[in-house]
Amino acid sequence: MRPLVFLSMYAEFWLFGQSSSVSHAINFLIFLINVFLVFSLALRVAKLRKRRCPDRLAFFAALFYVIHPSLIESVAWVSGRFDLMVTMFMLAAVYVFLSDTGKWLKISLVSVLMMCALLSKELGLVLPGVLFCLWMACYGDCYPSLIRGVSSFLRKNCFLCFCMVGVYALYFILRRDAMGGVYHLPWSLNYLVAVFVEQLPFDALRFYFLQTILPFYSVSPLHPMEEFSREGVGNLFVIIFVTTLVGLALLRREVSSWLFLAYFACLLPVLHLVPLTIGGNIGHERFLCAPLSFAVISLVMVRYDRLASMVNFPISRGKYLLALLGTGWGGVAVLTIVSVLPFWGSELQLWNWAYKMHPNFAYARYNFLYGAIKESRFELVESEIERLQQENGGLEVGDQLLYAILLINKEDPEGMEYLEGVFYALPKFYEMPEGRQKANNFLLTSMQIGGGYAAYASGALIFEADAKKALEYNEIAEWYLNESEQIPVLYQRAAILYALGRLEQSEQLYTELSKLHYYNEENVKTGAKKLLKSFCRLRPNEFSCVEMKKRNLWVDSGNL
Repeated sequence: MRPLVFLSMYAEFWLFGQSSSVSHAINFLIFLINVFLVFSLALRVAKLRKRRCPDRLAFFAALFYVIHPSLIESVAWVSGRFDLMVTMFMLAAVYVFLSDTGKWLKISLVSVLMMCALLSKELGLVLPGVLFCLWMACYGDCYPSLIRGVSSFLRKNCFLCFCMVGVYALYFILRRDAMGGVYHLPWSLNYLVAVFVEQLPFDALRFYFLQTILPFYSVSPLHPMEEFSREGVGNLFVIIFVTTLVGLALLRREVSSWLFLAYFACLLPVLHLVPLTIGGNIGHERFLCAPLSFAVISLVMVRYDRLASMVNFPISRGKYLLALLGTGWGGVAVLTIVSVLPFWGSELQLWNWAYKMHPNFAYARYNFLYGAIKESRFELVESEIERLQQENGGLEVGDQLLYAILLINKEDPEGMEYLEGVFYALPKFYEMPEGRQKANNFLLTSMQIGGGYAAYASGALIFEADAKKALEYNEIAEWYLNESEQIPVLYQRAAILYALGRLEQSEQLYTELSKLHYYNEENVKTGAKKLLKSFCRLRPNEFSCVEMKKRNLWVDSGNL
């Protein structure tokens, strides 16, 4: 339930139409706002801590945030707006919280910004914890003990805490009303095994730490869970590191430690402590959008002079070493961005890159092959299918579906035989009680299965001119797809209805669909027209085909 982001997209499409350039420009604008907020927040923290050269510290925090390669995904991918917007509202709320704004205005603004964050993404749930960490970072060492610091926080912010509890309550009421429940995934024994036996949260935390510190070698839209399987030494290091930070924060009340705990708090929702559906990935870089803002502020607030004196290292040399490390890290970061950014230019480029990085990940292979089919790069699919058959002695079910779709697009009837074999093996979820839930937990996604049924419906028109059969499989395909995925299937249905002679119903559906914006819209329309062309080639005297020539509809009469 993220209505605020969807509202921004609705307003964007209503004002400017569906334009990738506009969508990317809006994402980039939100990113720039976040950079400004990181600068402003770092400046505020530095001034409250009475650090020397606060402007310079804030500048470096913003600079490291700007050039961090892990933020490419959230800015370049339009759907990254969820992470960008929740980060914007959280940073704004923290800045208002630490500002000199009047008490009641501050409470009102923070409460509103918290609700905006929650309506952008669930990450907003951790905002109270982040506010506590920032307050302790700025004021915690003013008190003789941790307990007095915590009690002072609660006493001075009691009304704000009360209002945040009210925001929580309102949000969960809205969420339950909109979704029919608080969470969309069930808790199961397999999930508990993954958390407590397989140590999945530690694997995820290790992944995010590596992506924060060394985001150069593995920047990618995919990070298969198998590649970050349990490593005792690595996880032990993570445990020691986090324990040390907590100790520094609680016992010594170090500013940078509290700031890094804010980073850690922002990671909690994506550490698999709750069930996640992220396609078999251990994590995604876009989830670092908010955590990194606190990590870079923590980085510049470390007292490096104290560290140097603790290890008897000359402070003057320490400055040169820091400058060298920072410049080197920044140079590699910029080079990484320049190298990676072009891969986000098209769907096929993106998945080709991901597949080359993770050749054994079925999800990457499926998306690469599917992207190649959508761009009519059939030779890429054929060569890859041939390679898989030679290496594995056959094809997995998902690959069989794609190969069948390819054959049907090439008007090869062998594709129908492939699909019939797949359907024979697949459970008929659409006939089962609670079939939707069972389909969502199957080894293939609902979209993959729905695409197979839609391809079979096309084949029924192309090879058999059987419109009734095509409509049956078209309706099955629609059952498997989410509303936003159904537009191509509905265009297909308009063609099928016309072939059945239900002309008015077909034209009404086609007209309604033409009012909607959809990615690759012209190709989808062209595909529906080609279906009718194939049908009428086999049955030129059919009533619908004769009428189509008379009315000059769907395709020009000269093409029939």
